[in-house]
Amino acid sequence: MELLLANGIAAREVSSNFLVPATIWVGEDDYEKALEIASSVGARHAKQAKSEWEREWRERYKGSYIQWIAEKARRPRNLFKLLLLALMVGVFVIYPIVYAFRRLIAP
Repeated sequence: MELLLANGIAAREVSSNFLVPATIWVGEDDYEKALEIASSVGARHAKQAKSEWEREWRERYKGSYIQWIAEKARRPRNLFKLLLLALMVGVFVIYPIVYAFRRLIAP
């Protein structure tokens, strides 16, 4: 918001509520310039976030998905999500395969 105002773009910010996300309203005349500013800030932030994640991936997890999952599973909330995911995979993937296989073998 400050960046838009610093570039002379009249903007109005509307906070989020239950049904509508937060928005920034600009005039039609300033729309292209505001979009250009937002895109450049977004691209810069994405590049920085990607480089931070790649550094963390190399240093903390050493490029291993197993270490990443193990790190996530150590947290109680994530452990519950991981167990729920394993249950869903079992119910929706493994069980239908076993069921179909049993129907084919034992008519």
